[in-house]
Formats: sequence, structure tokens, C-alpha cells
Amino acid sequence: MKIGLIDELASSSYVAREIIGEETIVNYTVQDDILERFAKRLGTTVAQVISAQFDAPTLR
Repeated sequence: MKIGLIDELASSSYVAREIIGEETIVNYTVQDDILERFAKRLGTTVAQVISAQFDAPTLR
């Protein structure tokens, strides 16, 4: 029985190079554009500020 990716003993790069024999590997992962990255960071920051406001003790 051969062990492969499912067993986490080989990476996709290893399988492509050693098992299939392909040196060229193309990454088709879609990258977020600058506006999407900014919106995600802004949303995270706003959520942190709101969370901090609810967690902060109030002085009376």
C-alpha cells in the first residue's frame, strides 16, 4: 500500500515532482484584490473595537 496526500506524509509538490514527474507546478488559488483585503482588515478592526467596548469595565 502506497502512502500519499491523504495520510499527510507527502506534499502536493512532492507528488507532482516525484510521483507524476511534473516539474512545473501552477498555483490556481484566487488572490484577493487590494480592496477586498482592506475591507477584511477594516471589518476585523471594527469587530475588535466593538468587542473591547463590551469587555471593558465601566467606572461609575
